[in-house]
Amino acid sequence: MSEDAIRLDLYFTPLELGEKSVKGKRAVVVDVLRFCTTVAYALQAGTEKIIPVASTDDVTRLMANMDRKETLLCGKRLDGYQLSNSPEEYTPEAVEGKTLLMSTHNGPASVARCDGAKEILLASLVNLNAVVERVAKEEEWVVLCAARNGRFALEDALCAGAIVGGLRNRRLPLTLGDAGRSAEFLFRSAGVDLPAILRGTEAGKALVEQGMERDLELCSRIDTVPVVPVVVDGRIQKP
Repeated sequence: MSEDAIRLDLYFTPLELGEKSVKGKRAVVVDVLRFCTTVAYALQAGTEKIIPVASTDDVTRLMANMDRKETLLCGKRLDGYQLSNSPEEYTPEAVEGKTLLMSTHNGPASVARCDGAKEILLASLVNLNAVVERVAKEEEWVVLCAARNGRFALEDALCAGAIVGGLRNRRLPLTLGDAGRSAEFLFRSAGVDLPAILRGTEAGKALVEQGMERDLELCSRIDTVPVVPVVVDGRIQKP
């Protein structure tokens, strides 16, 4: 990388992206609760590749052409799905060597919104510094928070701010807009009790109501899964 500043354009929701916002640039999709976290766990456990699927119709179409013995349908607690979106379920015994079709509410749609980018990475708290190291090598990035049903999600904004903070800690020159500066401020103001903060978010409260507090703990563990998921031709894999 040259000595020019890293330009980082941050969007708090996919609805903010224009048609040309990511074209020809590199992108980071952030979905802490839980898509990007679960993808990192799955790849660490030995998953061959993950195909993000945004709609039920796409799930049906793709499954018709897949090897049912080597493919798992994941992401929702519905009939026919072998695994939910809980990172704890993605063990080597469950997913090693498998292809995963993963359908969740926000993550896959956010990946699709980044179509046309030079490179797409997936970020969460569990792979924070691994992502920061990759971002530090290039000069222009879009960071897209997956949000929650099209609305601002605090956990994703905090993670985006942590990416900015990680670049600052490396003493790298940065060019940020108001959204990037706001996310950085949020993260620096958050303190150390991330599990408590995640528990208080809208998505966190929903998980608590479902008896899934363990997921909140796993999703808040910074740098415990140092895998950088990369999207290549619509498939998520290790670099």
